[in-house]
Amino acid sequence: MNEKTNFCPFCGTKIELDSHYCHICGANLIQDSINTSTRQSETLPKTEVKTVPAEEEHQFKKQDNGNGFVSILFAFLSIIGILPFLGAIVAIFTGGWKSGPLGIIGRSLGWFSFIFYTSFAFMVLV
Repeated sequence: MNEKTNFCPFCGTKIELDSHYCHICGANLIQDSINTSTRQSETLPKTEVKTVPAEEEHQFKKQDNGNGFVSILFAFLSIIGILPFLGAIVAIFTGGWKSGPLGIIGRSLGWFSFIFYTSFAFMVLV
């Protein structure tokens, strides 16, 4: 995005100054900017435009489901015994809250298989 930014008068999303449409709510910014003052005074209640600090901008990003898929794939490979320790470690490190529901399941299964294979290896060696 360019350094020249503005905010959508309808949803408060950061947009470029020369944008014709808001990429989040789809509002027509050229036509709506002309009619906004008359419409707000006649039909719509006045709303304040929210500005989002740079620290909170990450909340608008989508979850990374690619990491969740990798996590659950390696957890499955670990559980069936193809990659016992390596698969569990990859599943643990790639999964988590930021990678969506697949990442949470993958990380949980990775921990389960890691503990299982570690205890199995300890019992065999002792």
